[in-house]
Amino acid sequence: MDKNLVKEIMKFKRVKAQLYHDNSEDAVAWNVFRFLERSKLLSGFLSKLHSSPVTNPEIIYWSYSQSQRQTWNELKRARKEFGENPQRSSEPDIIIRSDDNLFLVEVKLKARNKVDFNRTHTQKGKEDRIRRYSKGECFLEQPVEDIIDAGYYQLMRFWLIGAWIAEKQNLNFYFLNLVRENDEKHIEMEFGKYIRQNEKRRFVRLAWENIYKYISATDLFSEDKDKILGYFENKTTGYYRNELRKAFSIP
Repeated sequence: MDKNLVKEIMKFKRVKAQLYHDNSEDAVAWNVFRFLERSKLLSGFLSKLHSSPVTNPEIIYWSYSQSQRQTWNELKRARKEFGENPQRSSEPDIIIRSDDNLFLVEVKLKARNKVDFNRTHTQKGKEDRIRRYSKGECFLEQPVEDIIDAGYYQLMRFWLIGAWIAEKQNLNFYFLNLVRENDEKHIEMEFGKYIRQNEKRRFVRLAWENIYKYISATDLFSEDKDKILGYFENKTTGYYRNELRKAFSIP
C-alpha cells in the first residue's frame, strides 16, 4: 500500500532523490506524517495544535493529492497565479486540507530557514522573483526585495502560495515551520515581522519533538506506534566531529 502510494507521488514530485536518503528531510517527513495518517492521528494532532476541531484532513505529499490522483489542483492554480516555471515551481513538503483549514508544512531537519539568495542567484533572477511575488503583497508587511535580502525567500514563497489558496477557498491558513526543538527558537518573531498575519493566517513554529510527545501520549496500542517512537528515539543525523549525533532531543 505505501509502496504504491510512493510510486504515485514520485510521478509528480519534482525533487525525487531525497526521499530515498534516510537522513533527508523528505524521508523523515514521509515516515512521520504517513504514520499519523495511517494511524488516524492526524486530525487529533492538528486539533490540539489548532485548539479547535480539525475535521476530514487530507494530506498532500509534495503536491500529490491522493483524492485527485495528480498534482493538487489548488496548488497548480497558485503556481500559475504567481507565474512560476513548471520546472522550478513551489513544492511544499506537506499540505493538509481540512473542512475549514489549510496547513502548509515546511520541514527542516539539519538545514536552516535562512539562506543567502543573492549568493546563488543573478540580479536578473532576483528582479524576476520580486516582480512575480509582489502580486501577493497584500499578505506581506514588507517588500519582497527586503524579505529576499533577509534570507527568507523560501519561507516567503510558501507563505504567499498558502495564503493565496486559503483566501480563495475561504479557509484558515497555518504555515507550520517544523524544526528540531533546539533549533531556530526565534523564527516566529524573525520571519513573522515580514508577513501580514491575522486571525485567519498564522505562521507557527512546530518542533518534531512535539509530534513525538503527542504520539507517546495517545492511547494507541500497536506495533507501529512502538516503531515510530523508536524511530524518533534512535534517529541520527550522521557524524559530526567524530561523534554520532542524535536527530532529536529525546531522553
